Amino acid sequence: MNVKSQIKDHLDTDLSRLIQEYAVDGIISIDTQGLIHSFNPAAEKMFGYHVDEVMGQNINRLMPEANSKQHDGYLQHYLQSGQGSIIGIAPREVVALRRDGSTFPMELAISEMRQPNGQVLFIGILRDITRRKESEAEIKYLAQFVTSNPGVVLKVSTDYKILFGNPASLALLKKLQLKQGDQAPETWRDTIDAVFEHRQLQQLEVVIDDKASLLTIPYIDDTSVNIYGIDITQRRQAEQELRVSEERFSLITRGTRDGIWDWDLTTDQIYFSPRWKTMLNYQEDELANNFSTLQTLIHPDDLGVALDNWTTCMEGETDDFTVEYRLKNKHGSYTWILCRGTTLHNDNGNPVRITGSHTDISGQKQALAVMEHMQRETQAKAEDLEEVMTDDTRKQMGLLRGRVQRLEGLINGILQYSRVGRVDMETEMVDTTLLLAEVLDGLAPPPGLHIDVTLDMPCLVTAPLPLSQVFGNLLSNAIKYHDRPEDGHITISARNLKDGGYEFSVADDGPGIAPEFHDKVFQIFQTLNARDKVESTGIGLTVVKKIVEQLGGDIMLESAEGEGSIFRFTLPEDCDRDEDEDENEEHIANNPKTSNGKH
Repeated sequence: MNVKSQIKDHLDTDLSRLIQEYAVDGIISIDTQGLIHSFNPAAEKMFGYHVDEVMGQNINRLMPEANSKQHDGYLQHYLQSGQGSIIGIAPREVVALRRDGSTFPMELAISEMRQPNGQVLFIGILRDITRRKESEAEIKYLAQFVTSNPGVVLKVSTDYKILFGNPASLALLKKLQLKQGDQAPETWRDTIDAVFEHRQLQQLEVVIDDKASLLTIPYIDDTSVNIYGIDITQRRQAEQELRVSEERFSLITRGTRDGIWDWDLTTDQIYFSPRWKTMLNYQEDELANNFSTLQTLIHPDDLGVALDNWTTCMEGETDDFTVEYRLKNKHGSYTWILCRGTTLHNDNGNPVRITGSHTDISGQKQALAVMEHMQRETQAKAEDLEEVMTDDTRKQMGLLRGRVQRLEGLINGILQYSRVGRVDMETEMVDTTLLLAEVLDGLAPPPGLHIDVTLDMPCLVTAPLPLSQVFGNLLSNAIKYHDRPEDGHITISARNLKDGGYEFSVADDGPGIAPEFHDKVFQIFQTLNARDKVESTGIGLTVVKKIVEQLGGDIMLESAEGEGSIFRFTLPEDCDRDEDEDENEEHIANNPKTSNGKH
């Protein structure tokens, strides 16, 4: 070999070494046995091996197990046939194995090279395409997102031309009588201009045929914008319903005579309605909205019972409460309050809010105090005068006592009427047979008056106290106004209604009521007998009617003068009487005031 050839070979060798050393791609050479002959720095970085760790090792250690087993056979097939699917052709994608056991996608091109000494080497040029694959996956995902997105996706140029629209946008464009390539609506253009001008996201609401869409337009670049739209029709409806609800609540809190309060147990903040504060002569900004404010206003003698009621709710022992206490008003005196509350629980069953109302009952308390004072004075004077009173004086004192008793009954009746429906009652399974037995025990009817309770009285889920009041008033009237207490009859019965529920009847064979007075008996303060003949406040049937309607039923009267009376009222059905029937009948038979269903 001459000097010129030696210099050329030397230069070629140096150039080859420099190329391998500084190449960005990995370069690996192997022999026909698959053993590694060279491993450049880029390959070291790519696989995590130092060159000394792989020199002379089989190339299959750089491949996942599934591929490494086939590699040696592939080389032998190529050497024998000269045919291969990789060597000498365009690069292909394969999976490579790093030193730490992780895999990565790689682009591989292989060429064959024969050395001057006749040795065959295979040169592989490798490129890590992990980032490219991630980018392709992201692009594919975005493409799928755009095409499958149920919301609108549009691309619009700076001159408002619609460059692209996904399938979901076609419906919107159709309603606007537009298509891809047309100009965006004029009503959108100011918003699009604002995106380019301020390089900030803008939003626009569009309403077409009662369907509302929210268009979100972020800044991308100075050539076009992407428009993303979602249907907000239901959200707008919900917002409208919320506004109506808030307006309704505001009207109720302003218009009601009661004060409204709402205690958030998680923050200890309490909402006091304007009426709650003005009831105590305070302006809205004069009382802090927290529980401490309420505590300081409660009369010391009433604080314990009030705290007991709140504590039982907070500890989950009850969901509702009713309590009376006095609150100190702005002038330093105390206002009597009827407080009602109910509890709201979270998903775990823990109380998170207690809300309720305040009713000013000072007037009622004052009326009761006056009545009690009159009773005490009357009793004291009667005792003082008893020894010197004539028969006529005693008669007049008896009339005075009767008037005081009527006044007491009138006040109690008004209180009872005003509270119907304002105090929540807990419902429970009520056996009307047992309930009637308790009511009749408290009425003490005359010995000769026969009261029959049929044996098919139902059970139902209702509030027992209001139902007791209804039966008590109706039976009390039937007994009080009967013209033959020595041998009269009263019958209490019930029947199932075709459309569900029950109809209860209280029938008597007393003097009856003429048809022209049927409506009058349910009006407040109305009586058909003079009060000096039969003691009455004229409130009882008014209370009955209000309770029945509050329970979801109706009440009616069937009567004619001289033919007795039947008061019928209906209640909704909740539970049929079944297995407890025999037990209840046995109770009736064993009750001291019961015999064969008669009282």
